[in-house]
Amino acid sequence: ADLSYKHALALVAWSSMPSALGALVGLIGALMMAPQTPLHAISLTRIDPLLVQLPFDHDLSTLAKGFDLLGLWAIALGAIGWKTFTRSGWGSAVIVAALPSVLIYGIWLLIALF
Repeated sequence: ADLSYKHALALVAWSSMPSALGALVGLIGALMMAPQTPLHAISLTRIDPLLVQLPFDHDLSTLAKGFDLLGLWAIALGAIGWKTFTRSGWGSAVIVAALPSVLIYGIWLLIALF
């Protein structure tokens, strides 16, 4: 798509706001937790420890600790921005916004399983 630098920068900046919010939540969590709290326990928006508590030696433990639920919000914001700036359909907007995450987490899942 033909996006100006200004529009592309705005799209990336606004769709990255959930990550900034996640960092703020992590900072608040770090200030409120005990001094010897492990780093993965401070990540309050990750699948592990929010939804599941996998043991460290589990194959999917690293993936669950790395998958941030705020990433879904960022994908939604990216799709909305792409649809708005390019006047494309929802299908292409969601594909463009989700493709990097799907590739990264898909490869990560394959590595964890094999």
